[in-house]
Amino acid sequence: MTPSPVLVLLLKIFLCTSLSGLAFWIVDYSLHRGWSNALGRTLLVKSFLLLGLLGLSALSVFLNLNRNTSIAVAWLQVALLALIGPVMVWRSLVFRRVARATRRCPNGHVVSALAIYCPRCGEPISAQGRRAD
Repeated sequence: MTPSPVLVLLLKIFLCTSLSGLAFWIVDYSLHRGWSNALGRTLLVKSFLLLGLLGLSALSVFLNLNRNTSIAVAWLQVALLALIGPVMVWRSLVFRRVARATRRCPNGHVVSALAIYCPRCGEPISAQGRRAD
């Protein structure tokens, strides 16, 4: 079965926009030191894995280079897919650790490290005073 030319064109357009958008996000996030904390590092690793998988899809669509035509591409795809699960578990563990951490609002109430506003008084939460359990 041959795919519709419209479908192939849309696939090419959206692969290009997805790859460029993700690459832009990685560069922007890196320049703003998003990797400076554990949660940010997990986001970058996950984004690089996604970039690799999108890149393999682009190779398949634009160059007809895929797991059926190249053993190297097949192994790369298997490796990328194998890493996604452990990276997501790592992200979950880091998120739980961050969520358990606490800090104080300006009025001294203990709030979650993820809180933006104090649930008791409504004051905005600053990054100072953060402590881990």
